[in-house]
Amino acid sequence: MRSAPPRRRSTRAERRAPWLVLACLGAWACTSNPSGGSAAEPTITTGTDADSLTKLVTLSKPPRSARWRTSPLGQPGMGLGPTDWKLIAVLEYSASDARALAASLTPQPGAKLEWTAAEEAWLTPAVRTALDSAAVYDAAPLGKFSLRIGSIARLKDGNTFVLVMITS
Repeated sequence: MRSAPPRRRSTRAERRAPWLVLACLGAWACTSNPSGGSAAEPTITTGTDADSLTKLVTLSKPPRSARWRTSPLGQPGMGLGPTDWKLIAVLEYSASDARALAASLTPQPGAKLEWTAAEEAWLTPAVRTALDSAAVYDAAPLGKFSLRIGSIARLKDGNTFVLVMITS
């Protein structure tokens, strides 16, 4: 009578290998996105209250009215991280407060605010048009936390400012 060949005992690594492969494939499937975008939809926040805006930037005087928007900047392959974001605000002041704000800022002669009309479609056409001839100032002193890069433009009417800042 022939005896059966002795059973070879599997090693711990051989027993775990199939599970490790499945775990890696599952993790890859959860993080990949066939459309090429991020797995989560970006969050855009808008507001019209100056109190919420002052949590993001320093305003020496509260504006008469404020309209603002934050949106994510991070895009794969664009050099910006997934946590980078942009703030745009339209601020209307009284004449005296507008003069005081402009006097406290450093002018940037010849500078223009950078944005696309499609990106900022929520701005009114009058504001978008007025930005072409607006006086631009450095907005870095207004930033809080990671909002350290930006400009603020004073529109021709003299009492309206458009603030654009990004995280650094």
